[in-house]
Amino acid sequence: MTVAYALIRKPITDELLIFEQLLGNRTEFINRFFHLGNPNGYDPSTSLEKEKIIKKAIESLRINIFTSSEFIYDMRYNKSCKGGINGISNHALHIVTNDRNYKTVDQNFNFVFSQKEAIERSFEHYYNLVPYLLIYSVSIIDELVFSLLKDDANQRLKTVKEFRRIIGFILFNEYTGNSDKSKSEAIFKELSKNIVLSCPKCGNENIIERADCELFFESEVFLCTTCFGNLLSTKESIKIIEKAIFGSMN
Repeated sequence: MTVAYALIRKPITDELLIFEQLLGNRTEFINRFFHLGNPNGYDPSTSLEKEKIIKKAIESLRINIFTSSEFIYDMRYNKSCKGGINGISNHALHIVTNDRNYKTVDQNFNFVFSQKEAIERSFEHYYNLVPYLLIYSVSIIDELVFSLLKDDANQRLKTVKEFRRIIGFILFNEYTGNSDKSKSEAIFKELSKNIVLSCPKCGNENIIERADCELFFESEVFLCTTCFGNLLSTKESIKIIEKAIFGSMN
């Protein structure tokens, strides 16, 4: 767990903030980085208005499944937030910490004398928080990348990636208990009503169910139930997916 928390810190607290600034206001960031050039103007460890940067990045997402910029800020930067990564990643990086929010307890070293219960709590925390932050990170990075790749093929790929994240988010919330299974089943049922894909190979009409979505999450492919052909090989099928996910977000 020491290695896991140490490695997650830099990408989530530093590098992701660069991508968020580029997504929220690319011209302004390039001006600070390239034209002004002073590292104090773009160093993530300085007093940048991080929550405002996160909020603006979230507002730039075409598909927004993240309702609270404050929550994402707290999970990454708030030192007093017990559920965030700031304090525990500092424990992973430093043998002793003196900050009052995550001070090393007496007669101890950070992560050195962890008992079984403490290790289990760390695992539970890591697998409840980090997947959420990774889904968020990929949302920001993909939005930025696909804003530069405007051709039709890449825009169709963007829709596929967005739908995969939605499915992943539903499954993640179900797994962690953030929403009960009945709620996720209702969402999958609604998707089944709106996503019927015609196979370009055999013409079979395929109603997309939960099992299809779970396979799609793993492979980014929907398979025909008759001939096992790829249902996402046509522009029309992507348009159906796009219509369904935009409808589900409204």
